[in-house]
Amino acid sequence: MEGLPSVAGPGSAELPESFDITEVLRDEPWKMGESEPVLVDVLVDAQLATLVVGQLGETTVAERRDDGSAVVRLEVTNTAACRSWVLELGDHAEVLAPLLLRDEMAAWLDSMVSASSVVPVSEPALEDTRGGPRSGAGGSGRGVTGEIDGQGATAGATGGRADAGQRLHRLLAVLTWLARRGRAPVEELAERFGLSPAGLVADLELAACCGLPPYTPDQLMEIIVDESEVVADLGPDLARSRRLTPAEGFALAVSCRAILSVRGADPEGALGRALGKLESALGGLGSLRVDLGEPSHLEEARRAVSAHEQIELRYYSLSSDEESVRVVDPLDVVAVDGRWYLDGYCHRVEGMRRFRIDRILELNPTGRITGTQDRSSGDRPGTVTAFVPGPDATVVHLAVDEDGSWVTEAVPVISTAPSTDGRTEVVLGVASTIWFERLLLRLGPHAEVLGPPELADAGREAARRLLARYRRP
Repeated sequence: MEGLPSVAGPGSAELPESFDITEVLRDEPWKMGESEPVLVDVLVDAQLATLVVGQLGETTVAERRDDGSAVVRLEVTNTAACRSWVLELGDHAEVLAPLLLRDEMAAWLDSMVSASSVVPVSEPALEDTRGGPRSGAGGSGRGVTGEIDGQGATAGATGGRADAGQRLHRLLAVLTWLARRGRAPVEELAERFGLSPAGLVADLELAACCGLPPYTPDQLMEIIVDESEVVADLGPDLARSRRLTPAEGFALAVSCRAILSVRGADPEGALGRALGKLESALGGLGSLRVDLGEPSHLEEARRAVSAHEQIELRYYSLSSDEESVRVVDPLDVVAVDGRWYLDGYCHRVEGMRRFRIDRILELNPTGRITGTQDRSSGDRPGTVTAFVPGPDATVVHLAVDEDGSWVTEAVPVISTAPSTDGRTEVVLGVASTIWFERLLLRLGPHAEVLGPPELADAGREAARRLLARYRRP
């Protein structure tokens, strides 16, 4: 952004004739780049063709083949993001054109095949971000097991490591409270924000070198922690109400409007009233609209939840790389991290499961009214995260360099620590070898498996299979 947003009267904007809001709102990562656009043809096999075309739109189909596979044509300005997307489809996708990108894919895979084997290391004791000892597999709390994107993970509020964004939000809340109080017992402060004392101290250490421009010693936060008390001199800026710039106000208004766009939100509630005041101050009351993308079958899933009607799903699971038919008693439809999910009781596994709606291939009502609405609150998923590694996951140690560090924010991890060679050691729970192979394919030469021994060559073997397709005549 090169300047502040400006707000004019409703209907005053002049849009180009070719403007298509549905194209603008697509969150396709391969369009998020500065390079000249290039058309890329990707062959998707019959197993995933329906799913991929459903996500990308029929307009992307360049060819449909007799075996049920399809060639989708993408306009790409970020080839790295395109490569990552293709590799996430594993053995089901192949770049056909242009030849330059196809060669780049082959070189990426060859770099993995040619990498020397790594001698696995023993697994060190794990520490979570709250300072206490941690079991190797992650959360043991009650929740909903995710069938997609991850590892058969448990989606629950307990267990799992807070990511950087969550820790930052928590730290800002602690600092704002401390700015008003000045001092507080460690135990009281930790209990107030749901932390262990060690976890609280670890978070406060993040603020040790923070302050206000020009960041001279007199402008830094002063936080003193001893065995029993926290004493803070944070200055008046954190203690008083924040004054927003127009750009900050606009960003906040967009976020609030997005929340109110979710089905079930109350536009007349506290958030809606606060947003009205904010938009009035910005001079654009009623002129801001946010549309959230909705996958196929979302409305059908919502109707089934409202009617407590049992449904039959034909579903593709990324973790098992297979389609299955499930009879599900729907419980809730939730939006997490920009994706829509269906929570419900799955009769196939006799337990609660979370299904990503854009991976539902078919949804048909059975005509049977369920008793899902009478389930105890203990069976209901109370979560704000999509996945947390479950207790049966295998603990895996990776070493990633700077270009592979995105993995710490992209997937649930148990812990991270700096390595002596300048890389980052990442510990995560893996319950699906297929999911782990695809993660390693995306990381490519920027990651090494340190342990356990049985997964040390998982990425190399997956790369060898795919490389054979790119080297055939």
